[in-house]
Amino acid sequence: MYISEQTKKRIEIIFALTVIIALILLLFTLLTRDKKEDVIDYQDLTQLEDVFTSDEMNNPEIRPEVTARSFVERFGSFSTESNFGNVDDVFPLVTPELRLELEDLRKDAAGDFGSDYYGVSTQVIQISLLSETDTEAILTLTTQKEESFGHPGNTEIRYQEIDVTLNKIGDNWLISSYNWK
Repeated sequence: MYISEQTKKRIEIIFALTVIIALILLLFTLLTRDKKEDVIDYQDLTQLEDVFTSDEMNNPEIRPEVTARSFVERFGSFSTESNFGNVDDVFPLVTPELRLELEDLRKDAAGDFGSDYYGVSTQVIQISLLSETDTEAILTLTTQKEESFGHPGNTEIRYQEIDVTLNKIGDNWLISSYNWK
């Protein structure tokens, strides 16, 4: 099949513009993300104020969808340069049992990436509530991930779902398990 030189140039321009837009969105996401340096003690649930916006905290009960979205976007965003800060960021959102699992995950994964750059930025694009009782909620979240390999400019977009189970402890919904599909 013959493709004219003009068509090839149009394809190259569209591809270049797509990459530039993706990079701008990634940069914007990284620059506007709330960076947390301190590890928050999961037993002090009042520190959830550091994770949620003031509007969300003024809500008498944070819905499981809010907690799930915050968990997935923070936990699912990672860079080899962040020293697993994404794991530390979600500690206030998880049960004590899941916190122990995540601490083990961080220890086990520490040497998995070598010296090559790898980064992923995750955004939730859809939330489906599968079931909810007074003490448990199960949701499926659809995410868009921008993955960078080797350097931040080598980006690939993909979509992935994650199931999360939340348990209500006091007035707070905390993630008790997750499963990337």
